[in-house]
Amino acid sequence: MELLKNDCLSVLSDSIKESTKENIKLSTQETKMPILDITCSMLIGEFPDSRRFWICFLDNTFSGAKVFILANAGSEPSIIEPFLNGDGIMTTARPEASAIAISARIVQRLQNQQWLNVK
Repeated sequence: MELLKNDCLSVLSDSIKESTKENIKLSTQETKMPILDITCSMLIGEFPDSRRFWICFLDNTFSGAKVFILANAGSEPSIIEPFLNGDGIMTTARPEASAIAISARIVQRLQNQQWLNVK
């Protein structure tokens, strides 16, 4: 999914840098997602201490079904939940607006998990 790599990755990277001092490695892949073993496009984040998160775009679009998966340091993924499904802000025709909205919600979700050390 080129939109994920071209739009969302850089926006999320900037959003995370504004929210934390941690150096979080971000990447995109199209592979089988953890736990459910379904192939889809994913945005993947890994913290220096090995905590990981995945945003899985099940039908490879910003507006389609998405899943958020978390794994604590040294463990297998243990939290899986729907992410922004049915959310009207994701249906915009402008990919960059969708990337900004998705990135803001990812940062919010990581803050709720208390995974981001605030600057």
